[in-house]
Amino acid sequence: MWSTKYYIPFKSVNENQYRIDIEQNSMTDAKELIGTSTSFIVNIDDDDFLYKSHKFSTATISVAGSDYLQSLFSESYQDFRVNLYKNDKLVWTGFISPETYSQNYSDDVFEFSIDAISALATLQYIDYSVINTGTQITSIFSIIKKCIIESKGKYNNVFIPCVYESGNTNFLESLTISEQNFFDEQNEAMKLDEVLDEICKVLNWTVCDFNGDVQFIDIDYMAKGFTKYLKFNADLSTFEIVDITNNVNVQDMEYWGNDNQLDILGGFNKVKVRTNNYNTTSQVPEDNFEKLDWFTGKKDTNYKNEYETKQYLKSEAYKFQRYNLITGNPLSEEDNDNYDLFKVDPTKVLGGFAIKRCHWQMVDNQPNITEYNWEYMYQFKMVSNYNRDGIDCTDEPLDFNNQIYIPKYASILQFNNKKSQLYKGGAIGISFQSQFIVNYDMSLVRYYEYGYSERRDFEPLAILRIGSWYYTQNGWMQIAKENFNPEQHTFKVVTTLEGNRYRKWYAVNDTKSLQQNYEGLKGMCVELPTDVELMGDFEFQLLADTWDLVVNAPGIGFMIKDVRIDYYKNENVEDKAKDNADNLYENIINSNYINALDDIDLKISTYNNDGMDYSKLIYNDKYLEDNLFSKLTNTNVRLEEHLIKRIISQYKQPRFKVKLSLKNNEKLNSFAIIKDNNLQNKRFILQSGEIDFANESFNIVLNQIFDFVA
Repeated sequence: MWSTKYYIPFKSVNENQYRIDIEQNSMTDAKELIGTSTSFIVNIDDDDFLYKSHKFSTATISVAGSDYLQSLFSESYQDFRVNLYKNDKLVWTGFISPETYSQNYSDDVFEFSIDAISALATLQYIDYSVINTGTQITSIFSIIKKCIIESKGKYNNVFIPCVYESGNTNFLESLTISEQNFFDEQNEAMKLDEVLDEICKVLNWTVCDFNGDVQFIDIDYMAKGFTKYLKFNADLSTFEIVDITNNVNVQDMEYWGNDNQLDILGGFNKVKVRTNNYNTTSQVPEDNFEKLDWFTGKKDTNYKNEYETKQYLKSEAYKFQRYNLITGNPLSEEDNDNYDLFKVDPTKVLGGFAIKRCHWQMVDNQPNITEYNWEYMYQFKMVSNYNRDGIDCTDEPLDFNNQIYIPKYASILQFNNKKSQLYKGGAIGISFQSQFIVNYDMSLVRYYEYGYSERRDFEPLAILRIGSWYYTQNGWMQIAKENFNPEQHTFKVVTTLEGNRYRKWYAVNDTKSLQQNYEGLKGMCVELPTDVELMGDFEFQLLADTWDLVVNAPGIGFMIKDVRIDYYKNENVEDKAKDNADNLYENIINSNYINALDDIDLKISTYNNDGMDYSKLIYNDKYLEDNLFSKLTNTNVRLEEHLIKRIISQYKQPRFKVKLSLKNNEKLNSFAIIKDNNLQNKRFILQSGEIDFANESFNIVLNQIFDFVA
């Protein structure tokens, strides 16, 4: 609970009562400090570019005294909150910057300056964290709400312009995105200020803190005379629709100095907007076998001149369910991953492990290799060397009627990708290579050869789920988890084997037809439905079939390697983003003279035949394309092109920048359209400035704006 540690009352030259509260998040007794003639000064970020995604502020507190206030020094940016009140109304909120202070301590009484940054600016030190732990797809509004709450500012209200859709509802709740977009491939999170910036960039807004409020500003919306805003309370739990009309004439203000200046800024006639796509292809991770922890020493096997060594590893990518060797029952969750149980001999359980294996021959009593040539794979022992009476039958022929084996539909390999997204068209390719083992110790070394020339099929069962949709032998079906039936809702991944199938590696059958234009897809082709877009997390499992996985043939288990489950987009669609490259939107006016604006990069964008992509906005459970209504054009727009048209409309001609020294006035704010009689037919908005609250002065910088022309 925040409580006041220090408070600094002061009166301005206009007799306004001000109070600075310095708070900490714990109970404390309040102590009064004495302010100076410049007790509180706020500086608003300065940037000539009208479409800057944020405009925050800093503050300087000046205190007179002999106390160094060392208790305010910290290493965190949210330890001590600063709130400025004018006649008991909050007008600024932020935090003391750690370890930044200055003072003259040569006298008994000296002036002490404390720097602070606005609450929203502290978001640069906070990592993004998942909001919707269930689907990991969340609304843009939820992200904005998270940023404002995490800033811990004591704001009055939050204002959002009604630029898009009808404006009578909070459309940002219908605009969603995969939260994986805010994490990189190593799962490192973006900072919250970066996330908020990206939202503002794609919506063409500027977020600022002013007069104790969070304000999302759309300059073109203001320039066209629109005045409707959603006004939220501080925790964004409720809102009302308000009209904000704020037309200001400089001559109606009171000048507060003679530091006035007029500049002319150049325009731009070339604009590029680049969308940084976060494309996804692989739906399952790859184990980095060379870095996996191992839990056994090398396990050696040999017969005559044939040798094999094997090491068992702890997979980071997949979950393997293991089973008791004598009962066939699944191990408990605690025992399943207790690798100490398997150290002596991992083949004393049924089920899977990650392994690395080296196999060689002795030639003239010397190995035919000079170092271990490791192969990396997953091993699955499916049949026990015990029969149902508990008798060891290692040296007996296989008897499927009496032997213990993993039962049909039991899971042997599982992966759940909780990085949810929307799957639009295209296909999933399932591929891996298989090798079959005839020894109970799961080694290639054997005392006799099996030879089969007839064709056989290896057909493990599989589960493929996206959200609530399952791929089955009858196509895609939407199924509640409690209604899942493995007999009806699984499918087979088929590998055809030819000739002597032991020792050899066999690939999953290619099922893609010539008409299915998914370039590069190998293995089983699972087309996504065209009449519905699937959204949610991704799950894949391999299940045991009745052992006899290799039809009518003996075998103990199998190895698989090179597991790939990848997404492929349909190359029949006109490809605006070849090879999953970033999209580039560009506009040039008057190509004989080029004055280019720096490229604008977007990490949130709209769909452009990109394939599956974390960075794409989702609207009403479909990728957002060019179907968002904008009041500026009275039509649906594509946001990237909308931004280019906005910039060209504002920057196709030179503009004025005006610096004025005025008396501080609440009408001089982010919502104001400001005119100056000395500059006829020209309109300005607040760009930046410095406010000295004790002296009631506002050194303001104004930036000219033009009407938006589509």
